[in-house]
Amino acid sequence: MYDEVLGRVSTIRGLQPLEPIVPQFMSREMLAVVIAEDLEEDLEELLKVQEVLRLLELIPADADLTELLLELYAEQVVGFYDSEKEELFLIGEPQMELAVQEEITLAHEYVHALQQQAFDINAMLESVEDNSDAASALVALVEGDAVAVQYQYATEHIELDRLQEFVNGGEIESSAFDSTPYFLQQDLLFPYVEGPTLVLTLRARLAWEGVDDAYARPPASTEQVLHPQKYLAGEEPIIVELPDAAAALGEGWEEVYGNVMGEFFLRTYLETRLGQGTAGPVAQGWGGDRYALFGGPDGQYALVSLIVWDTTADASEFYDVMVESESVAADDFLGLDGERVLWIVSPSRRVTDALLTAWPKFW
Repeated sequence: MYDEVLGRVSTIRGLQPLEPIVPQFMSREMLAVVIAEDLEEDLEELLKVQEVLRLLELIPADADLTELLLELYAEQVVGFYDSEKEELFLIGEPQMELAVQEEITLAHEYVHALQQQAFDINAMLESVEDNSDAASALVALVEGDAVAVQYQYATEHIELDRLQEFVNGGEIESSAFDSTPYFLQQDLLFPYVEGPTLVLTLRARLAWEGVDDAYARPPASTEQVLHPQKYLAGEEPIIVELPDAAAALGEGWEEVYGNVMGEFFLRTYLETRLGQGTAGPVAQGWGGDRYALFGGPDGQYALVSLIVWDTTADASEFYDVMVESESVAADDFLGLDGERVLWIVSPSRRVTDALLTAWPKFW
């Protein structure tokens, strides 16, 4: 049964395995242990991201990001492929006949095994680990590819009555997902929702060969995923650099983390303020950005983000929406300079004024 599924997936995707992949099974309890270990490896960065999300009120001020992610992943994951160890797991107990969900999951995860052997997606992901927006874009390509194969597999190889029985079999457990902050929900869904659109766009041009080619030139930003025509046109994100502003803050302050927000991050942030219908068009003019998180005495944090928009009109629209939605607190700062917007989230006016000395054009 397993070999039959894997053979069908290879045929659909047009990739043949270089080495055999043997599916393994893992209990949900063991899955929680594995996820906890993976999160522990990334704990230092997660703690910095946690402060960014807290400052932007995307998670509660007392939230533990690691615990939120552990609960979310332990509930939602039904199978996974470890590209570093090149191992494929289904969550559950081994059985002679695969249930529909397990069969579809196996088809999806086997695509990742083929991607690893053909394109070395593990090395690709490591190459963008310092740019979270580029990493999200790459994951969207990887997952969009697997979702497209998964749907084709289900359509061609699973009987309609079995699919209907699966759909009518009851709701999938989602209590952790339902209680997770909106930003984390959308971050989890992004590659599976937006990635397939990019992949289908590429397939419409050159079939699966067009998707294969994308691994040689993967999308460089979530903007290119959200707007596939920008990827096809080669519209690259603008590289933004920040000056060294830590010295202006005084003794005890240092830059502790830096990264890129990207269009998807900003769109999702705005959705928490404006709703889904309005946020998309506002974020659509994103051109590039860079942010820095500064840590100071007594556990204080400040966030500076410099966003470059495609046009002055795009920058003004974002500026106006941020002001009108009361997203800028009294001690914070939002400044406009042509296509650039400077956004400071700060614990005090003194810290804000000190940071502004690094950007005199925004005074």
